[in-house]
Amino acid sequence: ACDGSPRTKLGAHSLKASRRRVLLSGRARETNCSGVEVASVELALARLVGDRCAFLSDKGRLGRAAPCTVPVFLRAHIRRGATVAKWSFAKHVRLPPGRYELAVRSTDDLGRTGPVQRKGFTIR
Repeated sequence: ACDGSPRTKLGAHSLKASRRRVLLSGRARETNCSGVEVASVELALARLVGDRCAFLSDKGRLGRAAPCTVPVFLRAHIRRGATVAKWSFAKHVRLPPGRYELAVRSTDDLGRTGPVQRKGFTIR
């Protein structure tokens, strides 16, 4: 029986962000289920504004600050392969200086979503 859910990994070189462009990448791995593949990877990129978050939209703009507990997830591009999928996300976007947080999650063919992985960074 399959009792695991996919896990997403954010490595040391998985994040490149500047004031004009965001390049993100990583791997998502299905755990504990033979023959089940990672079906999708989603990410939410937010600028931290006090105790609120301004999330990146699919149009490449930061929205109005809202509660950080309701992230706006965008779909990443994936290259599927057995139980491991390489994912990437690239967007030309103007990001003002500040503190940011990236949240990534993956879902498998059975519809199970794994835990969210988070990584903070600063744009100067």
